[in-house]
Amino acid sequence: MKTTSKILKALLVMGLTLSSLTAKPNTGTNETVMIETEKIIKESVKFPAICLTSNQKVEILFTTDQKGDVNFVLAKTENTILKKEIEKQFTGMHLSKLKQDVVHSVVLNFKTI
Repeated sequence: MKTTSKILKALLVMGLTLSSLTAKPNTGTNETVMIETEKIIKESVKFPAICLTSNQKVEILFTTDQKGDVNFVLAKTENTILKKEIEKQFTGMHLSKLKQDVVHSVVLNFKTI
């Protein structure tokens, strides 16, 4: 009886482990869409040198509407000038291939040379 219980527990743990390894997030986006979206963001976002005084990492959270227009932006940074500039530029962006009404996240790393 104890052996059967141990075997069942081991199978359950192994089954849960295998299912977690094969699970994929249900975001509705694939690799091609993400690459295209990153390209649009890189081409669209421009920053004046005054915003970038040192190396910075900025996380940007945004959502899109049914047409693909960005309708909400939140830039996480302590640099208020950079925050305003990012939010202003993202608000006018059109990313039609992303799933609507879902919070998307992108991280920008700025390095001064």
